[in-house]
Amino acid sequence: MTFSDSIHEINLKYPVFAAHFLSDTRLIVAGGGGEGNNGIKNKISLLDITSGSEHTPASTSTIDVVAEYELPKSEDNPTSFAIDRAEGLVYAGVNRDMERVKKKDNDHLRILELSEDAATSDKIAFDQVQTKSIFASGSIDEFQKITKFQATQNLLAISNSVEPGTLVVLNTVEKDNIELNINYTHIVKNGYINDFDVYDDNDYLVYATSERLVLLELATGVELSFIGEIEPGYRFNKIKFTGKNRLLAVLSPPRKKAPLLVNFELTGDKRQFTVVKKATLSGVSAIVTGLDVSKRLAAFTTADFSLVIVNLARLRVVKRFRNLHPFAITALAFNESGSLLATGSAANLIKVIEIPESGNFNESGQTVLYTIASAVILVLVAVVYQYIFQNGYLNTIEQFKAASTVSGADFSGDYVSSPSEAVGTFAGAPAATTIDENIKGVNENDEKHDENMIVVSSVL
Repeated sequence: MTFSDSIHEINLKYPVFAAHFLSDTRLIVAGGGGEGNNGIKNKISLLDITSGSEHTPASTSTIDVVAEYELPKSEDNPTSFAIDRAEGLVYAGVNRDMERVKKKDNDHLRILELSEDAATSDKIAFDQVQTKSIFASGSIDEFQKITKFQATQNLLAISNSVEPGTLVVLNTVEKDNIELNINYTHIVKNGYINDFDVYDDNDYLVYATSERLVLLELATGVELSFIGEIEPGYRFNKIKFTGKNRLLAVLSPPRKKAPLLVNFELTGDKRQFTVVKKATLSGVSAIVTGLDVSKRLAAFTTADFSLVIVNLARLRVVKRFRNLHPFAITALAFNESGSLLATGSAANLIKVIEIPESGNFNESGQTVLYTIASAVILVLVAVVYQYIFQNGYLNTIEQFKAASTVSGADFSGDYVSSPSEAVGTFAGAPAATTIDENIKGVNENDEKHDENMIVVSSVL
């Protein structure tokens, strides 16, 4: 199976700005053309993905639209959303028209209910059941930038897009009695909130500004710890929990350097940020625009329309998809099992990649051919060596080498009639080198110190 065969694609006729899996084979996406009569609708769509079966030709879509919710063309497009899977609720950020935003009349937090069992049923509809205004500065640049739902505590967290960066955490209840009450509001002292994340199996929220990561107690908003500069000139960009007390951060580099990846562990009573491993994304010069993780892998979208997939444990690249989309990749999501990775773009496209069960992208038909060819070459080399040995040529070669050593002869470059024949030298040649396109560790001794975690955090 080649990688091109394992990519499913659909054109939704609108730019996609957010995507999350509802189940292993059902994906919710949102986007649109924004306010105005531009002919591009603002929508939230539920897609069904056919996977794990015989692949159809590239011209035949294996993604079907199961249900759609269309927003008024006088409003903005959905910018972010989160899903309460247990209750079948979608919490989306959608600004009203600019005039209402300027008047601070902007109930941007929209709550939509899925009318049927959206994980399996084909008879599904979206119904808007409630709206709420949280960010009401009057600025047309302010919108609901990030939306996250934490299922174990039924808490919804949202952040804005302007300075000062603001986080709001709300209590949610059952679908039949939806009432959103603000639990607390956390305002950043300086700068924007670049990213934040929550995790179902812990009680924390971590947010990133350019200068630092901050850990909050999710239910109360109490600041527990923070961490500042990791490497000179690098700025925090994207973050994602990879386990109960584990976090992956992407840092934007200084000019002409590669993005930095850092695995953190939250340790001690105050959950200090402990650096476990650092590595750079070698060969990546573009800004990282998106991040999501599965149990084994991390996926990054970049500003050059590419997708990079990394092994989480080793922080090494396992696959690159260059120019995956013709325009900016604006949405990225793994399904829960890690078997599918969805990307959405400003080119109106959804592309869903099937992930090998082992996480090893070398399991393609092309690689199988390489493996077979390598085996054949090894057999031929063994046969030739055996022939040389049996016919006494090996001793002749050894005698020739010994004679050349005694006489001080240097055969470097001798008897080369053209540059193409200069394959190697008998003496004086440097050791062969290879270029590793995978991630290079910032510290060459990273592999030796994986078990020796270094605490580099401050505790409030």
